[in-house]
Amino acid sequence: MVAPLYISEIAPPEIRGTLLVLQELSIVTGIVIAFYITYGTRYIQSEWAWRLPFLIQIIPALCLVSGKGRDEESLKVLAKIRQLPANDTRIQQEWYEIRAEVAYRKELAEEKHPKLVNDPTRLNSIKLQVQLYLDCWKLPILKRTHVGVGLMFFQQFVGINALNYYSPTLFATMGLDYEMQLTMSGVLNVCQLVACLWSLWGIFS
Repeated sequence: MVAPLYISEIAPPEIRGTLLVLQELSIVTGIVIAFYITYGTRYIQSEWAWRLPFLIQIIPALCLVSGKGRDEESLKVLAKIRQLPANDTRIQQEWYEIRAEVAYRKELAEEKHPKLVNDPTRLNSIKLQVQLYLDCWKLPILKRTHVGVGLMFFQQFVGINALNYYSPTLFATMGLDYEMQLTMSGVLNVCQLVACLWSLWGIFS
């Protein structure tokens, strides 16, 4: 949930549209990569045919965890991305806004659920996440939750996930053999990627 928070609350307004497209591009790229990894591992004649794809997914998560708590390094990375010196006021402001947003969310959680925050056991950590989720369905932010959920509902209502997950079954009803079912499923995913690249090209053109 880092990317949506950054785009909606912290990123400069003039690049938010680009970042939204890049986020969607990252998601679709991940779908394509995941498909072709599993397409390749199906030839492994052991349990590693399904274990290996799961293990590969851990790598990005480890990269994300390794960056936690490295504030000074994050300032250097932010300056590098923006191609500005680290002491530039715009870089400093964005960096402080990121840290302030994180601190604000921690303080808000502590204010609403002090017992769970001040006693950081594993069970309390789980309870805290559940409580924070339930807070989204209470006033005064219930309307915002409805808007967010509604947008995602209608996005998924077009049926894209049904095509992603059940495309081999769909192609089977068209009389295609097993190999062609998988091939056409890959082509479908690549078409999504091309569409995202097209929208990105439209932003920069």
